[in-house]
Amino acid sequence: MKFPSSLSALLTALVRPALGAALCLWTASMPVTSHAQEQDWMPESDQNTKSIAGTSGRRFFWDFALSKNHPHRSNSPRANLAFDQYQSGTLEQNLYWVLSGRIDFDASPGTGIGHDHLSIALREAYLTYNLEQVHLDFGRINIRDGVALAYNPSDVFRSGSLPTRRTEDPSRLRESRLGLFAVQARTSGSFGHIAGLAAPAISDGISPTWYDPQLGAVNGREPQLYLKYTPPRWHDIYTNFIVHRVAKTSSTFAFNLSQNLGQRWMGYAELASVNTDTLNANQTNIWQTKHQYQQAAIGTSYSNEKRQTLSLEYQFNGAGLNQSQWSNEWQKADGIAIAQRFMRIGRQQDPLSRESLTALLQWDQFTSPYDDLTCLYRLSLVDKSHLQWCEWRYKQDRQEWSVSLTHLAGPARSEFGAAQQPLTLSAKLRLFY
Repeated sequence: MKFPSSLSALLTALVRPALGAALCLWTASMPVTSHAQEQDWMPESDQNTKSIAGTSGRRFFWDFALSKNHPHRSNSPRANLAFDQYQSGTLEQNLYWVLSGRIDFDASPGTGIGHDHLSIALREAYLTYNLEQVHLDFGRINIRDGVALAYNPSDVFRSGSLPTRRTEDPSRLRESRLGLFAVQARTSGSFGHIAGLAAPAISDGISPTWYDPQLGAVNGREPQLYLKYTPPRWHDIYTNFIVHRVAKTSSTFAFNLSQNLGQRWMGYAELASVNTDTLNANQTNIWQTKHQYQQAAIGTSYSNEKRQTLSLEYQFNGAGLNQSQWSNEWQKADGIAIAQRFMRIGRQQDPLSRESLTALLQWDQFTSPYDDLTCLYRLSLVDKSHLQWCEWRYKQDRQEWSVSLTHLAGPARSEFGAAQQPLTLSAKLRLFY
């Protein structure tokens, strides 16, 4: 299916400024009636069913955050002030709407105050028309497939969806991502659930203004088609089959499943076959010819009566670096080529290494009924670099306090050692309305 270039240009010209202006006006006039909401630890695999019921909801909060790296060249902390809002409701009996976004102000001491410190993240802005058997969505839709924790090969819309990484918490990273501007049709029945989507190509400007909703972040320069089938549960096994096509560029075939293994254990797996370029860092041919690669995430989680959940996940990225590539061409390559590769994996949210491990501990009611502890450990099995992150949160009805510590270790040019910022301490206050 091809989209005329004139149609893509018209959609971009009409919708981009309208959405940016709408979010700014909606932010300024928001009511203050919502309370803090508990967050699910494991995001739902099928997010497309959330708007079928058409129930209304809202969530508003302010974030005040400080972070300090050690060592850090400027030797000064970084501050963030943000307003975040989610709203949904019903316009008519069969017409449902969702609007979700965030405005951030980031600065460090001595850098002054100006529009360069502002940014906007329009996560979702869409309408759903509920017919008798079919549900139609139009606008910026957030589709987050996958059952794994830190890496979701079957999540075909992850590339470009996370322009700023403000935490290592997998569930909150999923909440923060930008959606896809598209038209989607969904239907459910005894046969299961089927969703089909078409998205136009949208190119963002080279130097966007702070209020630009960045409609092209996930859409990109090529039209996209997407089809997902979710069969009925069988023996408590939940599955998704996904086909994704980017015009003239690539095709992805993906599959994921999860199953409860008794009352305390759960197992899950994601597999994908994707057409992409390798991470070869040869300066004479930085962008390699695309090939079909396999990607996977396989894991299990265990929960006990003490409200502790421990998960272990193995990740495989066939397009990532193997041991030979890391030891040879990656070490000899030009710094510009290396930087481009790091930018690419950051945008696509793929591991740099071919094989990785992730462990996650979530401890609810850590010392009291009001606090919890979350710790994440990520290890590259190729370059042996690793990331350690822990966050303690104290939750009340209208506020949440948190303190986190991030430790990165590894040699230069390694997946977690290249940043050369081994230790980061952060504190955040979240005020709900």
